[in-house]
Amino acid sequence: LFYEDRDSTALNQHVKDALYEKGKTEHMLDQVSVVAVANVAAYDWFPARNFVLAAVRDVEKKVHLPVYLDFKGSLATAPWNLPPKSSTVLVLDGSGRAVWKAQGRLSKEKVAELFTELDKLVH
Repeated sequence: LFYEDRDSTALNQHVKDALYEKGKTEHMLDQVSVVAVANVAAYDWFPARNFVLAAVRDVEKKVHLPVYLDFKGSLATAPWNLPPKSSTVLVLDGSGRAVWKAQGRLSKEKVAELFTELDKLVH
């Protein structure tokens, strides 16, 4: 799961690209689901909300993934408590329990940890 606000969508683009490539080369695209959630709480007013909806739909067409919209900032509150102004990457197991989490720009070491955790869940 990627949870990002407007200003942090490019922060972990290298992770998104690496994840897609690994999924493609190791035939894991059907075994792992990427969930994108946009923190758009700052735009929960008219007419900004309509502009956000249109902009995100354009992004969905480009990346071929649904982007869920968090207009209330729900994932920034308990029980998740994700930072609202950054990029957070979570790995959830089959029951929806968070088994790995990182915030901010992920280093090469953190990306390696991410892939190790995904491999444990898939294999």
